[in-house]
Amino acid sequence: MAPRLTADERAEALAAVMTTEEKLNLFEANPSTPIPELGIPSRKEKDGCCGVSLADSLNTPTTALPKSISLASTFSEALAREYGVQIGRESWRTGFAGATAPTSDIIRSPHFGRRGESFSEDPLLAGRLPASVVEGVQAQEGVYSLAKHYVGNYQETSRQGVNQLIEERALHEIFARPWEHIVKSANPGAIMCAFQQVNSEYACANSHLVQDILKDDWGFPGWVSSDFNACPDYTAYTQGVDICAPDLGRASVEQALADGTLSEERFDDMVHRILRTFFEQGVIDNPPPGALDVPSADVPGGVVPAFMLDDGAELSRRVAAEGTVLLKNRRRTLPLSPNDSIALIGPDADRYIDMFGSPSVPNPGRLTTIVDGITERSAAEVTYSEGADTTRYGDTLGGPAPVPSAVLTPAGASGDERGVRASYFVGFQGDSPQNPSEVRIEDQVNHRTGTGGLIGIFGLNPSPAPLISLTFATQPMTALYEGSLRPVRSGTYQLGVRGMGTFKLTVNGQTLVEENQVGLNNYLEPIDLVAGQDYEIRLTYQDDTPGQCCGSDVPGPTVRLAWEPPTASASPQIQDAVDAAREADVAVVVASTLEGEATDLHSLQLPQDQDRLIRAVARANPNTVVVLATGGPVLTPWRDRVPTLLEAWFSGEEQGSALADVLYGDVNPGGKLPLTFPATESQPEEIGIQNPSLGFNIANPTVRFDEGVGVGYRGYDAERLTPAFAFGHGLSYTTFRYSNLRIKNPRGWKAGVVAVRVRNTGRRTGTEVVQLYNGRLPTSVSTPPRQLAGWARVTLRPGQSKTVRIRVNPGGSDRVLSYWRVSDNEVGGRWVTPKGRVRIYVGSSSRDIRLRGTMLVR
Repeated sequence: MAPRLTADERAEALAAVMTTEEKLNLFEANPSTPIPELGIPSRKEKDGCCGVSLADSLNTPTTALPKSISLASTFSEALAREYGVQIGRESWRTGFAGATAPTSDIIRSPHFGRRGESFSEDPLLAGRLPASVVEGVQAQEGVYSLAKHYVGNYQETSRQGVNQLIEERALHEIFARPWEHIVKSANPGAIMCAFQQVNSEYACANSHLVQDILKDDWGFPGWVSSDFNACPDYTAYTQGVDICAPDLGRASVEQALADGTLSEERFDDMVHRILRTFFEQGVIDNPPPGALDVPSADVPGGVVPAFMLDDGAELSRRVAAEGTVLLKNRRRTLPLSPNDSIALIGPDADRYIDMFGSPSVPNPGRLTTIVDGITERSAAEVTYSEGADTTRYGDTLGGPAPVPSAVLTPAGASGDERGVRASYFVGFQGDSPQNPSEVRIEDQVNHRTGTGGLIGIFGLNPSPAPLISLTFATQPMTALYEGSLRPVRSGTYQLGVRGMGTFKLTVNGQTLVEENQVGLNNYLEPIDLVAGQDYEIRLTYQDDTPGQCCGSDVPGPTVRLAWEPPTASASPQIQDAVDAAREADVAVVVASTLEGEATDLHSLQLPQDQDRLIRAVARANPNTVVVLATGGPVLTPWRDRVPTLLEAWFSGEEQGSALADVLYGDVNPGGKLPLTFPATESQPEEIGIQNPSLGFNIANPTVRFDEGVGVGYRGYDAERLTPAFAFGHGLSYTTFRYSNLRIKNPRGWKAGVVAVRVRNTGRRTGTEVVQLYNGRLPTSVSTPPRQLAGWARVTLRPGQSKTVRIRVNPGGSDRVLSYWRVSDNEVGGRWVTPKGRVRIYVGSSSRDIRLRGTMLVR
């Protein structure tokens, strides 16, 4: 308890008086048992990338911050620090010493299911902003950051079995580079290693990643903890991992010591690292409430006070508004006038839009839905139409749209219920199942399970749509869906099943589709339907394809009653939205997705037939504003038909107020895209990045990172592909002019400086993110055509101008103007900053370059 000593000295002194039994207690699963007589609190940690994630059943409010991708769009390290401060304060208040924040994974694929809780495809942006979040979290005495997932979490599909083959240069320049900056500039107390294998070794048992790079090269002094059961066995301790939890905790460390697998020296190092972080981050000096009591993992040790929730709401609103990206604003449809009547449309605009799994915050302390926010801000009439059924976990499978609830009536319905009657049976019983264990009404047939579905069952899924119950998600099952379909338009439809397993669909007793033990695909057949007539639908299903059932990291039940209607008006929900749009001055369509942990996106198309919805609304009202509430890129095949398009992301608990701030011009959007929006589904493949979800039923796939260092915009530039929206793109309600480029060359250890004059040439105050890119490096080694080298945010009044300065520090932890030279044996190597002239580009995005110059590196 001598604060004058260093954290290392205090850790050594404490370890010297601990028994082996007491030391072993440190390695218990989260939470560990405290040792109050020595003042050692429990090691108690909680998911908190974007706010403290307490299970829905606990009903303990915390701040639901916008997801990290929204924060990244601000390009603001100051906001990122505030973001981290809020997480740290609330973690401590609820009794958690460890905040598993931030999620610092490179967004390699636009199909990545956790893109929303990550930051960027660019390693500079993906290092600097998470580092600021770490600093903010650890500004709270008594809380440490457990940053994740080092290094390799780039897909959720088969995440516990996938082997990712990454060449050494790409490993350092793209994937490990953000972590070097985080470690060296922010010093997180702990780092979580990933599930995946990297070059045939699990990330949590990979001595090259953990020992050689993280601990030896970078000098990381904290501890390395596994993701949930991510250590393959307890020999991972010998590879540099310090905590394997929960199944390889205290007992496994004791066993490793007993059989000689773990040396006393290595054990002492593990103990020291834990105690050091406890001292360094004030966990012992200022333990969270209840941390010295015997705790329960999810039960909070306290509550977040009202004033802190108010602070969180204010911060959430600022981040969401400043992170909104104006992608297009033709005819200057925005900002709106308060006197404009609004047709507000979207399946999720009237509910809390969030991710599922560990990034979710189930109990937001202050919540305004988009309907709430716009209705409160408008002085004119606001009408709301859903336009489609709510998004759900089954939508991540892509493919043809589910048959909407508005044309379905459950078998045996006595009132105005919509949907189908769903009966679930234990075991595989074919198409005549008996004795259902569960019968309920569901709005549509559109299910999948796997790990993501299991996570949702435990209260970490914001969608109100039904999930298959735990009983049937973890054992063989048969399902029977019954109802009638009453079309509102006559014509030829494509009707059938998108699914995996065995199923039989009959219409009026006649078999339309019948398939046995098939892989995921579309099985649709043409059928003529007459408006106003009832067609009896009966669908039996079982998840019996080999390898499909049962458990967590397998596909599980995967079934959708799907259609392709002949016209948009075949959906009554779309027709209602069109009617509302015709009567309003402006139509605002909120197009959304549901994304999250353990699941990648099978397609970048919008789910629930929202593309068809947008086209129909845009035809009805030329003043259509489309707002994307997504975790990342989606395809926008209608973008030339709408005048205005914004990306609002998953924007937290103040999503409604923040969006209203932007739509009505109370906040001028200044967000910039932290990742590329592809123009087609196939563009990522053209730069060498396959959609990971396409192999969702392969247990242990091998993925080759063929793109090398060409991740994201680097690959688009190298292959000369034109994306829908480029990295760094984002418009404003005002305009900016760049001039007077001046370049001061770096000299020795002295950083270079790029200065540029920026003038607001419009009529509104606005914020511009001035982006600096370097060209190919002066070396015979192939380097990307353009790479982000820095940026500066500047806020200007109309007519105001300022000179912004961007430092360029070759050889620093950012590794700007450098590349990784691989050793002759292709393992290891070193950073090289080549001497010579480098082209410099300054602009408003990676494709909107305003000024060019040359920097001399010597």
